[in-house]
Amino acid sequence: MRVWFKAWLERPHKEISNSLGKIIDAPKDQSFTDHTTAIGGYDPTAAYQSKEDFFRTYFTGRYVFWHEFLEKHLKATENILSIASGRCINESHFLLKGFQITCSDLEIIPSYEQAKNLFGSFRYLALDITQQRLHEKFDTIFALSLIYIFDENQFERFLKNSYLMLEDRGNLLVDSAGSNDGLISLIWDYYLWWECRAIYFLMIILKRPCNLYLKRHYGFKRSDLDIIEAARSQGFIFCEQQDFDFETELNRSQIYSRLSKRIPFLKLLFRPIGRRIPYIRMFKFQKTN
Repeated sequence: MRVWFKAWLERPHKEISNSLGKIIDAPKDQSFTDHTTAIGGYDPTAAYQSKEDFFRTYFTGRYVFWHEFLEKHLKATENILSIASGRCINESHFLLKGFQITCSDLEIIPSYEQAKNLFGSFRYLALDITQQRLHEKFDTIFALSLIYIFDENQFERFLKNSYLMLEDRGNLLVDSAGSNDGLISLIWDYYLWWECRAIYFLMIILKRPCNLYLKRHYGFKRSDLDIIEAARSQGFIFCEQQDFDFETELNRSQIYSRLSKRIPFLKLLFRPIGRRIPYIRMFKFQKTN
């Protein structure tokens, strides 16, 4: 396991008065508010006017990959808990089909009532899985785009509390929420860090300044073995792993993203690298008796 660091460029909405732009050290998210602000928040939007608008707006990219895995492993007869549900984008598909899903997050989101108007009544609980557990038992628990924010102790408590909330032989479905902790991933992260810096200074020369954001602690990256061994230490059996999305990490490079649109052969050339740094790694674990 290692710290995940990120760099990215943004053109400000307003003209930059400082012709050099800014280099901004983005601190690690310290609260639920910090995190939700960073990802755009959970307030009601125009997308809640209809189911079609909601799915057209939010059900894209990684949510499609997650749905493919969940569809294989969730059953309508089960009692299911979703952790860190956010807007319930994946959960809403199954709620419409009559699945019994309890959603949860650190706080009940502001758009909960609007979601109920679209998808029918469902439970949404305030739950910090690293600090507490429900006394109810579930057949399946799943968590998407979550464990990257956990340090070792928090990840252990997440697994322990999930284990205690599962029925015997219940399933835990977990998304790695980022590429693995490996040599290629490390080299790629360093490359992206310096690519952003180079482009930032190039834009100054071209008099098209932008802001450079440096987040030295975005979360944590874990190897497949890190995740599997941690789950085994809490009594889970490893059942399955499926990897998805071999383009997101590559497309974080502005150079690759732009060139691959003009030179399709680049995608074929970089495919072996992309397969070594999948953005989504889904794991299925089962609680032992």
